[in-house]
Amino acid sequence: MENSFDVRPSWSRDGRWIYFGSSRSGDNQIWKIPEEGGQAVQTTKNGGLGGFESPDGQWVLYASIDYENSDLWLVENFR
Repeated sequence: MENSFDVRPSWSRDGRWIYFGSSRSGDNQIWKIPEEGGQAVQTTKNGGLGGFESPDGQWVLYASIDYENSDLWLVENFR
C-alpha cells in the first residue's frame, strides 16, 4: 500500500524476528519480519498496534485499536 506506515518495532526473544504495527494491509495490524530482512508476515487479523512477544515466545501481546475499548490482546505466535 502506497501510504502505509510502520510503527513501534520490537525484537523477539530469540532476536530472529522484529514485530511492528503497520497499515500495509489497509488497516492497522501487527506484522513480523525476519531480522535479516525478507517477507513480512501478518500476525493479527482483528487490528492492533504495538506487538511484543511473550517471555516464552508462544504469544504476541498487542494493543487493540478500538479506542473506546482499549485493551491488551494476545494471539498465538507461529514460526
